[in-house]
Amino acid sequence: MLLQLVTLIVVGTAYATEQTAENAFANLKANGNTTVEVREEVIKIRKRREAGCFQPNLRTRGPVLKEVTYRSDEACINLCLATAGCKAAVTSPMHWKVTGCFIIGEYTLTTSNAYGWDTAERECFEKEDDAEDEIDIDGGWRRKTKNTWFGYAWDDVPLEVKTTSAVGSNDEIFFEVANSRQRSFGRVVIRLSRTPIFYVHHCQHDTPLRNLPDAINGVRVWRFIKHGFEGLSIRCNGVLVATLKFAQAQKSQCTYSEWVESKAEFVKFNRDWDKTDGIREVCKEPLPIQPLPGIEAAKQPPVLYGAKISLSCSDETLTLSGADVMTCSTKDELEFYSFEGDTPSCIGGDLEDEID
Repeated sequence: MLLQLVTLIVVGTAYATEQTAENAFANLKANGNTTVEVREEVIKIRKRREAGCFQPNLRTRGPVLKEVTYRSDEACINLCLATAGCKAAVTSPMHWKVTGCFIIGEYTLTTSNAYGWDTAERECFEKEDDAEDEIDIDGGWRRKTKNTWFGYAWDDVPLEVKTTSAVGSNDEIFFEVANSRQRSFGRVVIRLSRTPIFYVHHCQHDTPLRNLPDAINGVRVWRFIKHGFEGLSIRCNGVLVATLKFAQAQKSQCTYSEWVESKAEFVKFNRDWDKTDGIREVCKEPLPIQPLPGIEAAKQPPVLYGAKISLSCSDETLTLSGADVMTCSTKDELEFYSFEGDTPSCIGGDLEDEID
């Protein structure tokens, strides 16, 4: 068949005419497959995809470089890797009589009429032979390997990144988040255009930042805070520059997206567009105060490097003596905590009575 550069929105092939699930299953049953067998196979494919790069109910606008009958996720991805100019692999609904694998060039993503379609972006599945290792760039900051998922409990600890890009450069902070199965469910973007904006996938369009502070030597520290299933807030050099409440988002789909259903357990920075210089390190080891009787901490790890954790006496009738703060630090990839003052202890009670 003569290949034409058409968009998936108007693909003029047999794949574009969606059949009902009932008709598709009936046709497959006529070929020796039972409805139960077909349904079970679709379920197996979906389960495999939960740990992979295919994102559900998502399709593309862009030129179709090749189209073949779907055989497996791996075969479709391998065809993309072997095709010059391929930027994404897309599959049509699994309940069609013939499911297609589409190899896509430059594209934009869309959820319009995308139910049952699945898209895997090349940046997700392509292995980078020359990918950078994580590099400790200075105390408390680490440059993460781009295009690689790393564990980060964003709901529990803010994400801090550093940039040195100028306003008007169009440089971006660009990261994706995924659930515990590394299934991507959203992305967050800051773009330092002439009018700097932020964008949250599924929830809003480009939205201007407010009160963006000046930066000494261009250095900005951005703190992205996820407030559970309620919303997000962003600070730059300590100033609040953006907020988003999922229930009041510009796009209605935000209120039934995974933003309000799943915790963010993994983060990945985009290889092509992200211009962050580093990410703040996180201390995860337990606090070393168990041997100190009666001392309790206001917060338990994970905490950001440099975080000051308040200490107090568990018995309110006692008085804390010595340091009332513990600080998280790292050195040579080892974590340690230090007291700001003498080793703390709790005094009072019977001891005070004896003195009196």
